[in-house]
Amino acid sequence: MKNITTAFSFVAKNPATMLIAGGILALVLGSMLSVQPLQAAWPWLIGIGVAVHIVWLFL
Repeated sequence: MKNITTAFSFVAKNPATMLIAGGILALVLGSMLSVQPLQAAWPWLIGIGVAVHIVWLFL
């Protein structure tokens, strides 16, 4: 759990890594969400995540 917090603080300080982290997170979520209804929804989750990252970069 501490590693996750450290990773988040690192990503917050380095906006360039945010897109990479978002991509990795999207891949992990995509492979985890093998349940059929969730599988249909995960591209939307990625889209929302990417949108949040883009907004974050401009803040």
